[in-house]
Amino acid sequence: MSATVSVIFAVAMLVLLVWAIMKKLQPVMVLWVIGTIALIIVGVVNHGGIAEASSGSAVLDAFEYFKECMGSQFAGTALLIMSVMGYVGYMNYLKAGDLFAVYVARPLQKLKAKYLVVGLIVFLDWIFVMVLPSGIATIALLFGTLYPVMIYLGVNTLTAGCAIVIGVGVFATPANFFPAQVLQDLQMDISLAEAFVKYMLPIALIMEVFFVLAYVLQSRRMDKKLAAKEQKAEEVQIPDPKSFGLPWYYALLPLIPFVAIIGFSSLFFDNITISVVAANLLSFAIAFIVHMISSKKPVKETFNEGFQFFQSIGDSVGPVAMIIIAGTFFAGALEATGGMNVIIDALIHKASMPISLFIVFASLLAALMYAATGSPMLGLYSIGPLLAQAVLDSGSDLAVPALLIFTISSNILGAAISPISAANMFAAGFLKCQVTDVIKRCAMPSVVAFLVSVIATFIIF
Repeated sequence: MSATVSVIFAVAMLVLLVWAIMKKLQPVMVLWVIGTIALIIVGVVNHGGIAEASSGSAVLDAFEYFKECMGSQFAGTALLIMSVMGYVGYMNYLKAGDLFAVYVARPLQKLKAKYLVVGLIVFLDWIFVMVLPSGIATIALLFGTLYPVMIYLGVNTLTAGCAIVIGVGVFATPANFFPAQVLQDLQMDISLAEAFVKYMLPIALIMEVFFVLAYVLQSRRMDKKLAAKEQKAEEVQIPDPKSFGLPWYYALLPLIPFVAIIGFSSLFFDNITISVVAANLLSFAIAFIVHMISSKKPVKETFNEGFQFFQSIGDSVGPVAMIIIAGTFFAGALEATGGMNVIIDALIHKASMPISLFIVFASLLAALMYAATGSPMLGLYSIGPLLAQAVLDSGSDLAVPALLIFTISSNILGAAISPISAANMFAAGFLKCQVTDVIKRCAMPSVVAFLVSVIATFIIF
């Protein structure tokens, strides 16, 4: 397949994807159909598919590759989300999640400033991502805890949901693979922890102020345009905690996964850590024992209720796991065309521009790669080394701006505008809306964050 045809093919895939999503076609089917057709064509033209375990047929390899995506994702991101959703489902069944939300929402309601809470949660996204490096795990846990709080305060469902999603694209954390790899590419003799404190933290704090403000103002403007029926959420009355008929300490159960993940980490132990999946299983075991003792119900009944954890895992497979698998499949098909690599090579190698402008350009390109593939990996490993080499060859002292803009600015924009990222598609599935509705809420504040972080970086560093 020639370079020109590869580019046309890749662009056509993206245009068709956007068109289908705008037409509100089922996202999983869209991703699967486009990806399958693309892989069959690429396989036939190149006389071989991209499946690791080839079937011997370019056509059949398209289906083998989908099987491989299922295997890798069920062992990774999908498994993580299913474990979180299992615990969230058990908490919802016990009404412990609602009880937690009521205890938190009642004092906040007295402030009469629901958008202040929305802004606070956007900021808390970043804090939680520092603790839980997996953004999708953070999203799933916050949907089970802080999302009901906002709903009880009368916040619109889209505003509440996107407040949880929008902040996880902030890669300015001391435990993220992305800046660690960029530091290595730039040959900077500094640890990730030191780079976080000296460089990333100041820029992230400045950016967060404008980011939060932009989201709040954007949300207020869009909420005013909603129908009066949807605005009735403001009239929701927060129930009395006693009406749930549960002991007060049930409100603490939704927090156990956070405590477990933070408690069994390098912050407190050198040799003991726990994965998100294991933390949710441990939390379920604790919650199950607490409920068995406190409810004083027959053992058979509490065992039947405990099955809700596993039932919720099963329920999450369809709407959550398959979206992630289909997105991974489409991204692989897009990369297989080779078109995106041709575009990257042409734009970066043939464009003559100042190194400072080149840093911004390369970061924007990486953001578009993130948006197109739903993952920052393509930009990190295709553009990152080229950007680092350009900075090193220039002899400039712009290594720090390259690190910050490529890591912080690029990813927050790419995460917000991607129609196939796990975070945006998870939110769309949870909120039962189109992914474009999520993007409309997140795009403008993320553009503001991009501009502010770029400007602040060049001013300070």
